[in-house]
Amino acid sequence: MRKVVVSEFVSLDGVIEEPLWSRRLTGEEQQKYKLYELSASDALLLGRATYEELAAEWPHLSEQYGGYTDMMNSYPKHVVSTTLQEPLEWNARLIKGDVAEEVTKLKQEPGKDILVYGSGDLVNTLMKHNLVDEYRLMVFPIVVGSGKRLFEGEIDTTALELVDSKTFGTGVVVLTYQPAGRISGTGPLAGGRAIAKLPAQDLERARAFYRDKLGLVPVEERDGGLRYVVASGEFHLFLSTGSASGESTQMGFEVEDLDAVVAELRSRGVVFEAIDAPGYEVVDGMIEVDDNYPSKGRGERGIFFHDSEGNLLALGQAIG
Repeated sequence: MRKVVVSEFVSLDGVIEEPLWSRRLTGEEQQKYKLYELSASDALLLGRATYEELAAEWPHLSEQYGGYTDMMNSYPKHVVSTTLQEPLEWNARLIKGDVAEEVTKLKQEPGKDILVYGSGDLVNTLMKHNLVDEYRLMVFPIVVGSGKRLFEGEIDTTALELVDSKTFGTGVVVLTYQPAGRISGTGPLAGGRAIAKLPAQDLERARAFYRDKLGLVPVEERDGGLRYVVASGEFHLFLSTGSASGESTQMGFEVEDLDAVVAELRSRGVVFEAIDAPGYEVVDGMIEVDDNYPSKGRGERGIFFHDSEGNLLALGQAIG
């Protein structure tokens, strides 16, 4: 799956609007970095204002910036706007409907990274729908004082993980962040904790089960596998010619309200297993175990079900 990469010039006070102030600190290191970044991409995703600004300038700069400008002018541009009308200039097409749906389709197409320049409002929309895979913030040691700022407006609190940093001789710093704890969907298990690698004889059948029954969608597709992330962990489905035994628990989710999650999953068609647990108390089909959380000094309630591939999954809630 392609990555959406947000690449921004940012002042120390967070301004991204019309970054002409960045030119006084442009150096060879920065130019090489931006060339590499653009070479690793093959499309631009832009908001209306950024598109109009770039489309007015870059077609006239072919000799000044050489290969970089050739890529900028030749790459397809996907422009998000409610006011522009097609046809668009500068090898651009219009995204006018459901932005999240259209960008998700773009990510599923074959190709390299999709770069987002500027486009502050669009970045907020992409962040809201968990569609940004990486943020590259090129921070300039300049205080601008006014102008549109990155992450401006009403956005949710979002944790990011610093995965790389570079410092140029000009004092410019590039900070690369990725979403921390990205959540796969909004289903009842999305707030749980998962740690597992599960075999699947049919990945598409497994994808449908986890999407339709559990409300989870993969955040990444790899050769022969799907990767899912919940609030505090991740799990992988990998293509396997063997079948799961289904006799022992292969993955467990910890949830805050077991009864509510079970009720919703039953409404989605999940069938829970009848439990035969001699020596343990079974209440409403759920097993209750004392002191099953030694580190927390309390017990656990649990219930079990199989996925489409025969993997035995458990839901648990700490009690006491």
